[in-house]
Amino acid sequence: MTELNDGGGYLWLRRRIVREARSWIGTPWHHCGRVKGVGVDCAGLVLASWQAARLTVTDPGRYSMCDETELFMNVALGCARAVEEPRPGDVLLFTRRSPSSPMYHHLGVWTGDGSFVHAWSTPSVNAVVETPLDDFWAGCVESVWRHNELREAA
Repeated sequence: MTELNDGGGYLWLRRRIVREARSWIGTPWHHCGRVKGVGVDCAGLVLASWQAARLTVTDPGRYSMCDETELFMNVALGCARAVEEPRPGDVLLFTRRSPSSPMYHHLGVWTGDGSFVHAWSTPSVNAVVETPLDDFWAGCVESVWRHNELREAA
C-alpha cells in the first residue's frame, strides 16, 4: 500500500488525523471506551481521530461484541466511502477468518508511513499501538475507507 500525493488538497487534514491517532498510543484498550489515557477501542480511536480533524462523525455508542460486523460497517459506512489506495488518515478495515474461531473485524488509521495505529487487545498487548503493515496484517485488510469530507484534489 502506498501513500498517494493528492496535490495538497487535504494532506494537512490527513496528517492531523494521523497525529491525533498517534497521540492515543499507550491508552489502554477498553471495549466502547472513548477517553484518551483511560480506555478506547479501535472504533473509538477512529472516531476520536476524525473528530480532532473536525470531521463529522456519528458515535454508535454502546454495542455488543456479538454485533461487531454491523458495528464496524456502520462506523465505516456511516461517514466514509471505500477507496482503492489508502492515504494518511484513511481507515483500514481488517477481517480475520479462522476455522477455529468466529470471523472478527478490526479498524486502524493508516499513517502513510507503512504502518497503522490501532487499539489492540491480545494477551501481550492491550493498548493503542502503531504496527507495521507486514504480510500478516496486509493479508487481513478487507477494505480501505476514506471520510466523505476528504475529497480528492482537482
